[in-house]
Amino acid sequence: MRCAVLVIMKMALMIPTSTGMQQVQRAGYVAQRLMVSRTASFRTEIQPPRSTRPLCHSDRSLLIGSCFSENMGAILQRLKFPTTVNPFGISYHPVALGRCLERLASAKPYTQEELQEVDGMWLSFDHHSRFNAPTAEECLVGINSELATAAEELRHATHLFLTLGTAWGYTLPMEEGGQVVANCHRFPSSRFTKAMTPPFAAADSLFEGILRCSEVNPDLQVVLTVSPVRHWRDGAVENSRSKASLLLAAHELVCRLPDKCEYFPRFATR
Repeated sequence: MRCAVLVIMKMALMIPTSTGMQQVQRAGYVAQRLMVSRTASFRTEIQPPRSTRPLCHSDRSLLIGSCFSENMGAILQRLKFPTTVNPFGISYHPVALGRCLERLASAKPYTQEELQEVDGMWLSFDHHSRFNAPTAEECLVGINSELATAAEELRHATHLFLTLGTAWGYTLPMEEGGQVVANCHRFPSSRFTKAMTPPFAAADSLFEGILRCSEVNPDLQVVLTVSPVRHWRDGAVENSRSKASLLLAAHELVCRLPDKCEYFPRFATR
């Protein structure tokens, strides 16, 4: 460090100025700026609180939610933690997640009446497009197979991770059920009504789902987090409003169920 400062001071002394005193002052200023740049931190550092129930290899985890669940689940599986990830596929919205939790707790199989047939493909608005199939039977086999596996895992899991992605929801018209869908399956936006879900409505939906899961597994610990992935298609300001709504919903759940829920802070690193 001292060598670098001396080099910079010598370079500064070579810069032509009107007086020798100005050269000395310039060299001192440059050296001071160099030392500041070497010691200053150009990132925000946080120290998240330790969990009251940290994860260990004897625990079993169920992760449900956005693509952040997929990323965390992949890391946990690579580290050999017993982990089940997104039995409904990727889902971003808290109302859709709450409905999935209730279905998981009931373990009630899906039926053909709950599917949609579009252009020769069968699909469910509760599920990701990876479950889509050319026949209703094939679609139901995939959906109900993962549902049964995850429902059984729920009864033995120690941790349930819920990763919330966006508060912007897409709702079907009342004649089609009037529900907030988990996946739009590339249908035109004109088929849905897009609206921001308020924090308390999001919290209410998740609250009911968590209660149903707790009935089948009273020892289940719920970890809530908000995905740091930005949804730029909604707009920069709209994305910030969405994430703020989800943070408030998570905080409300922690306040309602302090012995059951905790919040894991996650921030974008770039």
